[in-house]
Amino acid sequence: MARALFIGRFQPIHCGHLSALREILSQYDEVAIIIGSSQENLTGRNPLTAGERIEMIYSVLKANGFAERAYVIPVPDTPESGLWSARVLSYAPKVDAIFTANDYTENLFKIYNARVHDGIKIINQKVVENISATAIRQKIIAEDASWEKMVPKEAVAFLKKNKLDARIKILSDSTIG
Repeated sequence: MARALFIGRFQPIHCGHLSALREILSQYDEVAIIIGSSQENLTGRNPLTAGERIEMIYSVLKANGFAERAYVIPVPDTPESGLWSARVLSYAPKVDAIFTANDYTENLFKIYNARVHDGIKIINQKVVENISATAIRQKIIAEDASWEKMVPKEAVAFLKKNKLDARIKILSDSTIG
C-alpha cells in the first residue's frame, strides 16, 4: 500500500489544502496528514488548538470521502530544526513520499532523507495561488466574507459553529503571519 505524508499547520484548512489532498490521493492509497506546530495555539498565527484542527480536518475529509484513507497526526515542533524531520517520521506510519509546499520543510527532509531514509520521495507540492491561511485569517479579522470561498464549506461551518472566527478576531492583536 502506497502512502504519502502531507504537512501543514491548517490554521485553518483551506481549499488549497483540499486540492493538494485530492492530488495526493489520486496517486497514493493513503495519506498521513501532519498537523505541524501542534503545540501552538491561541495566538494570532496559530489561533486553533490541535484538537480543533483535527476535528475540522476530519469534517472535510468525511465530506469528500477521504476519511478512511487518511491519518491525522499532530506533531509538536522541536527546538532543534535538524531533528524535526525525524520527529515527524517517528509520529507517522511508514510513508513512500512527503508532500510540502514549504521550501524550508522540503530542505529539512532532503537533508534527513539523504542521511537516513534514502528512497522516500520528497515532492514540492504546487500551491494554489492567492490561498493561504494567513490571508484567510486577515480576511476574517477585516470582516471580509470572501474568506468563506477560500475554505471548504465543512470547515467554514465548523469555524462558525464553534465561534472560532470570533476567536481569530480577538487574537488579531498578536502576530498573524
